[in-house]
Amino acid sequence: MQANFEAFWQSERSVPAAQLRDVAKLLRREGVPQLPRHAYRHPERARLMQAAANDPNVLHERLVLPSQIVNAAQFVADLPEKHQRDAKSRWTEVAPATPALHQLMESAQQELLLQTPYLVFSSPTQKLFTRLRQRENHPRVLISTNSLAATDAFMVYALSHKYKRRYLRRFGFEIYEYKPFPEDAPIDLAATGALPETLRSLPFATRIESPSPGAVEPLPAAPERREQGFWRGSSGSMAKLKRAGVRIGLHAKSMVVDERIGVIATHNFDPRGDNYNTESAVIIDDAAFAQRLAQSIRHDTAPANSWTIAPHEKFPILPGVGYSLLTVSEHLPVFDLMPRRYAVSWEFQPSADCPAPLPPYHPSFRNCYRSVGSFPEVRIGPKWIATRILTAFGAGLAPIL
Repeated sequence: MQANFEAFWQSERSVPAAQLRDVAKLLRREGVPQLPRHAYRHPERARLMQAAANDPNVLHERLVLPSQIVNAAQFVADLPEKHQRDAKSRWTEVAPATPALHQLMESAQQELLLQTPYLVFSSPTQKLFTRLRQRENHPRVLISTNSLAATDAFMVYALSHKYKRRYLRRFGFEIYEYKPFPEDAPIDLAATGALPETLRSLPFATRIESPSPGAVEPLPAAPERREQGFWRGSSGSMAKLKRAGVRIGLHAKSMVVDERIGVIATHNFDPRGDNYNTESAVIIDDAAFAQRLAQSIRHDTAPANSWTIAPHEKFPILPGVGYSLLTVSEHLPVFDLMPRRYAVSWEFQPSADCPAPLPPYHPSFRNCYRSVGSFPEVRIGPKWIATRILTAFGAGLAPIL
């Protein structure tokens, strides 16, 4: 890991900030600027965090006790030479992360469990999933990812939405999309101070209403950012929701193979990760750790936290023609023929006849779940419209998103 850090630190592409043209120009003109000392907006909250960080008992409880000794761990990482013109001739040397992860995925026998925020796969990764599915005894593939309501990149979600038929029918995925307001998230929502019922009880509540003197207010958006509002919006690339709340999304890039190997990585298994980004991964060959990681991912896929993705009810007229049009539409780089998508989100409805969640391919699935539409919790507006547009016209953007 240290050697990989040094490779980037010593790379010819790494230069001191003072040598950057815009920074150097500023330094020559104005000298080294002083760092402003901004007052905390919530000083009591910051004080409590600093106190916790310096408390040995808190550190022991939160960092030491949850730690786990593992049998074997391997760090795999791309090098800065990944972007050189001759890199392809020595790809496994300068870009080992993708081949290592693909090899692990291909080794799955019973189950492959993935968690990724963005469900757009590169062509080699899709071919790998095709090979897995074609096995006589193919492994089960479960994926935990973001819904449109939870994602911070609606453009990427729009493309994954286009390929749901392929993911479900060709690859046999079981997809679970994280809700923006999960009922059992591993986050102390009260500690965020954002819940209305907790604001008055927290020690920093008055600071929220009355920022301390000198606190810096957010600057208005620059004109070019305002013009991008239709595609980006004031909250980055997040869609507006039907109700207010503490929105939560996934950003983990994790994998568990047969509950014997766990992987914590930076790779999204997408075209950018394969070809542009320099990626890294920690591969842990330890069954106890892998089972613990699998438990964490399965918790995120539970009905309280995620919607299950499953096919629509069958097309009411000529269902075979409808599926054929969907297949053709997936391969069109510009125009999408189908206004109706193959899959939607489903919500579990527990009852005496449905005591436990079912996989989407179970014969009784529709008896225990109800459809909540393509984009549950998302308010119809610019992001909703843009998602529909990108689903229809944005296939060519997949390699760069």
